[in-house]
Amino acid sequence: MQQICSRCTHQTKQTSAITTTTGKKKNCACCAKETANIVKRFKQSREKINTYQKRYTQATDIITQYGFKKGLRKLKQSDPEIAVQFERFLVEHPVDSKNARSSP
Repeated sequence: MQQICSRCTHQTKQTSAITTTTGKKKNCACCAKETANIVKRFKQSREKINTYQKRYTQATDIITQYGFKKGLRKLKQSDPEIAVQFERFLVEHPVDSKNARSSP
């Protein structure tokens, strides 16, 4: 017995009794491959996000520890890409000098 794929119009062969009794549609080979690629890209994106989160956490720790000026200098040495983003943010959102911690 054949069914229509749940994602496209391809015919699929029914391979399990569970599909027959529950009426669930099974994806065809092309859709399964596409799904695998989507899952792979999602995992890569998640890993990239986790990496950026760690880098930003380290950057904020450095700025908190050393203050803005000295912290940015240290960031430029350790992670120039994040330092540029922090500088851009600080230019767009200046901090009140009364509340800013000075470099030790």
